[in-house]
Amino acid sequence: MRDDGKHFVVNHAALAKGQAVSLPIGDGDAGKASYQGTLSAQVAGEGRWSGELTFDTLVRAPIKVTYDADHLDLDHQVLQFKLSRRPDRRSSS
Repeated sequence: MRDDGKHFVVNHAALAKGQAVSLPIGDGDAGKASYQGTLSAQVAGEGRWSGELTFDTLVRAPIKVTYDADHLDLDHQVLQFKLSRRPDRRSSS
């Protein structure tokens, strides 16, 4: 459950030994959110496992890049552009 009360359920088919999966959580809307929930799995030969999760997310709005022809200098190969918001200076690696 997200801190705004919205619920999300994600199911995934069985995985082979050593296989990994990424599970999409939330709706992708920009903003900060806190989540609480349960992750559960059926483990072959061991039965059902579950664990509680609590985590925070931050989804940034996409950056829109625009320019004005008055700020285009073809002779000097310069284009001045505007961003719709400040860029995030952190690396995404």
